[in-house]
Amino acid sequence: PEFANCLTRIGVCHTKLGGHAQALESHQRALAMRQSFYGDASDREDVTGSLIHIGNCYLALKEHKKALEYFQWAFDMQKRMYTVCFLV
Repeated sequence: PEFANCLTRIGVCHTKLGGHAQALESHQRALAMRQSFYGDASDREDVTGSLIHIGNCYLALKEHKKALEYFQWAFDMQKRMYTVCFLV
């Protein structure tokens, strides 16, 4: 997972420099790495973080429908992870 963390940081730097397409690529690679590492047990905070970063990149690129898909995916994953919070 440390390689994925490095890719995430690279993506954040690209975002801050305005390179949203490059950031998107880094975050997608980090997500793929995390999913490969965790397999079926990929309902994890770092995976949802990757999904949110990807959604933010799509927002910056004005691809709002794609952004919504990733934000919804992250939200659904967090609902599964924290079902107690959603019982209220």
